[in-house]
Amino acid sequence: MKAKVLLIIFLLMLPATICLAWKYTPYSTGIVVDKNMIVLAVNVGGPAYNSGVRPGDIILSVSDGGTSISSLAARESLYASETRPIVVNYKRNETQLSTTIIPTKLLDTAVKTTYLVIGNAQDNYDRLVKSLTFHPNISALFPIQSMDNNLKMVRTYSSVARKTVNEMPIYLIAPGGSGFGFTALETIGNFALIDSKDGQWSILKVNLSFRAEFAHLFGQSWENFTSSGVLERKLIECMFDNI
Repeated sequence: MKAKVLLIIFLLMLPATICLAWKYTPYSTGIVVDKNMIVLAVNVGGPAYNSGVRPGDIILSVSDGGTSISSLAARESLYASETRPIVVNYKRNETQLSTTIIPTKLLDTAVKTTYLVIGNAQDNYDRLVKSLTFHPNISALFPIQSMDNNLKMVRTYSSVARKTVNEMPIYLIAPGGSGFGFTALETIGNFALIDSKDGQWSILKVNLSFRAEFAHLFGQSWENFTSSGVLERKLIECMFDNI
């Protein structure tokens, strides 16, 4: 009898447990780099930004706990959701610099949604529109609903099944990571670009709201959650890829 009661309690708690796992906030370095380890963007006020790293810097090496990380793993190390400090050696113009980035949870919405990006606002707006229009995965998740070329703003809405995006597991947008029980994703929001005050970079503001549909033993339910930042990072990477 006791075993049956425990089983019933477990089954009742399962949907909530799945949803809570998706609402966990991961640690982040707040940096976006391309395949050549050139810094494309940093979260304004994030760990990399506060450590002095700026768009256009070139990452030369990454070390973790005194161990140098190979070039193949360095990019993923910068993206890893871990708490260990990361020592980054990088080059700005012809000057070699070094800093320590301490990953933190990006709990401040302004920090999490604001990126300082390499390049000017107009060029990056063109890159953004191109990615949202032609990239096979990004265009499925962020189809353009309307555009304002004067404000350099794009509005988006989508509701897609999990299987819609083959090369990019859309459960990665949430920090739960496993995708267990995840069946669909609804996204609404906008992207906006302006030039930075000094004109050296541009600022990308990403305002997105997510709802995920979960299947469980008692049916299906929708839950709102905060993005882990993975999908936004992949969007910026796509902006600077050749589509």
